[in-house]
Formats: sequence, structure tokens, C-alpha cells
Amino acid sequence: MSGLGLANSEYYSRATQTLALPSSAPSAKPGGLGHARAFSSAFSPPSSSSSASISELAVPIPSVPLSEILSIPPIPPDTASFASSLRVLSFKNRRADRSFTLPASASYDVDTGLLPNLEELDLEGCNFSDSVPVARIATGSSGATTPTRSNEPLLSLITTLFPNLVTLNLSYNLLTSDLFKAEEGKPDVLSRILFLPEGGSQAVPKTKGLKHLLLKGNRITNLDAFAAIGRDGLGTGSGGNKFTLEELDVRDNEIVALPPKLGMWPLEVLLVDGNV
Repeated sequence: MSGLGLANSEYYSRATQTLALPSSAPSAKPGGLGHARAFSSAFSPPSSSSSASISELAVPIPSVPLSEILSIPPIPPDTASFASSLRVLSFKNRRADRSFTLPASASYDVDTGLLPNLEELDLEGCNFSDSVPVARIATGSSGATTPTRSNEPLLSLITTLFPNLVTLNLSYNLLTSDLFKAEEGKPDVLSRILFLPEGGSQAVPKTKGLKHLLLKGNRITNLDAFAAIGRDGLGTGSGGNKFTLEELDVRDNEIVALPPKLGMWPLEVLLVDGNV
């Protein structure tokens, strides 16, 4: 499906370079209520009646349809690609198909990722787990699509695709403490998002580093992975890494105790209400 319809004014604001897709919910299953987790705001899937707009019905079903977004051509008078201009993506409460789509041909560098200018990503209420289904879609000469599917760690995927985020909202999902586990043979994912390397390639956009990490309303039981991050690099010393996080929101989880080392972090806001 072409993503061109996503660029209309119903979903896209040129002034703020924001794309916000409508919420969606899975189809009701006979004799069941689906996921029992309650959310703070009510929403419903697009109606099949005449009240549903044509553009609403054309929105891709996956929660994060990056393959379709990347297919949108530049919008005149812009000459840069539509996707590369985006600064904010909102996929709030999109639960009909809890997955990401990517073009099979997508290539990106570790510094710029897939959307180099994206600063804010909102995935609140998508019912994501620590790992998510990813469909990499190849389009043949006939126009037919062939997806290759895999499950990938959510936080590592986000960090790879959007390395220049300032705000990441993962509130009201199904995330546990395993979200922060390091993958074998790869750099620690928390260090990758909480520390901004000094220097870097000239080709990399000027980044601010992640400042707001919102994890309210999940199933996190401990912050041991945060405690494992050393004191080194929290400042701005020469040759070191700069600690950028200003706000950490872990309200309404299942955390028994906070690591004392969190008190050493130069956070401006630490929200912990509603834990056990």
C-alpha cells in the first residue's frame, strides 16, 4: 500500500513536521475480551460505516508502518524526502497490528538511523512487549509485496532506527525489566540512549541526546540495568560521554525498590509514584 495518503493535513502538520496516525484496536474475538489491561484513555478502531473517512480507512494497519512512510515522495516545495523531514511521530494507541514494517532494501548508518531528524517518538498504549514483530517488505517488479518477518528487541530496534531522539514515550505498554537487557555481542542499549558520545562524524546531525524517557504504566519490576551504568561519563569531561537524560518517568509499574545509584544521576525529574 502506498503511504501517500498519510501526508494529508488530517495526519501531517508541515509547521511542526509531525505525523500523527489515528488509534486502532484489534478486532473483537468471539467469546473473549482480548487483552485485559486497562488504559487511561478510551479509543475505538475506525468504523466500517459511512462515518469513517476514506483517508482513515487507507491508514496502514501496523502500529509503526515505516515502510509506507518511507515511500512518501517529497512534498513540494520541499526537495528532501518526506520521512527525512519528520521531527515527531505519534503512533499512540495503535494496537490493531502490534508490529513495525520496514522496507527490505532499507539501509542506514549507525549514527543517522532511518529517520535522522526524528526527535520525538510516541508509542503510548500500543500494547508492545519487550520484543516486537518486524516485517521487512520487498516489492517485486509486479508490485507484489513479500514480507520477511522476525521478532526484535523493542528498545534496541528504536535506538537503531532513531538514534537522535530527544523524547521517547513508551508508557502504557506491556514492558518488563527485560526491555533493558543487553543483546549478546552488541553495545549496552541503555548506554546507547542515555549517553551522547563526544565528537563524532561530521555527517551526523547535531544531536541533543535523549532527554525524556517515559515508561509509565508498564510491568517493570526493577531498574537493575540502570544501576549497572557506572558513574563514569555522567559529566561532560574531555574524552568522555555526556549524560543527557533529564526526565525518567516510571510511575505505575511494579518496582519494589530504587537503586541508590539513581541518586547520583543529574536528573531534573524522576517520577516513581504508584509502584509497590
